[in-house]
Amino acid sequence: THRPARLASPVLPGGGGPVRGWSGPWVQDVRWWDRHSRRRRALWHVVVDVGTVGEVACLVGIEGGRAMVEAVYD
Repeated sequence: THRPARLASPVLPGGGGPVRGWSGPWVQDVRWWDRHSRRRRALWHVVVDVGTVGEVACLVGIEGGRAMVEAVYD
């Protein structure tokens, strides 16, 4: 419900940093056709300031209350 302020992850240079920009969320219904394995998740595009490296863009997925960096773009 709040604007993202910081993204920390071991996959990011320096472990992450402050969020400089973001867009989303985009909600996905994953496997919507299968009532036993369907689920819902949200995707965000996030730009993170990682210090001396500069900025990196990330795709962050949120599902079941947990966030995961799914892709890092340089």
